[in-house]
Amino acid sequence: MILLDSLFRINDFIVVPICFVVLLMFFSIIVNKYKDDKIKKLFIKAFFFKMTCTLLFALVNTFYYNGGDSEMYFFCTEYLQKAVTENSDNFYTIYTTKAINIKSSLMDYFIYHDTGYPVFEAMHDPGNFMVPKLGLPV
Repeated sequence: MILLDSLFRINDFIVVPICFVVLLMFFSIIVNKYKDDKIKKLFIKAFFFKMTCTLLFALVNTFYYNGGDSEMYFFCTEYLQKAVTENSDNFYTIYTTKAINIKSSLMDYFIYHDTGYPVFEAMHDPGNFMVPKLGLPV
């Protein structure tokens, strides 16, 4: 039970099935455009294959790599959300900043956190900082 507590949050049991159903509905709309039943079956199999691979990726990332870059980007997105909730002007600052550095007003949200990842150092690169910026609205 401890494993499940550390792996899942209560929101996961609500949000994941809803997202899966929405994706399945969206996907079925696309598949219904095709007339051939063989193509429809192939698309449905491909959808479930992709969902299975996504689950396996998440499990490997969690248990084998103990998090990895995906988790670091998740933490960074949480820090950006915190910055926006504390000061709505930070939203403009986030999207006009190429990368986080010592002079950035967003530095305080990234530097003193015990995540096990070099979060502040990773956000020096504009490519790395773009990922949390894209995840912020979601």
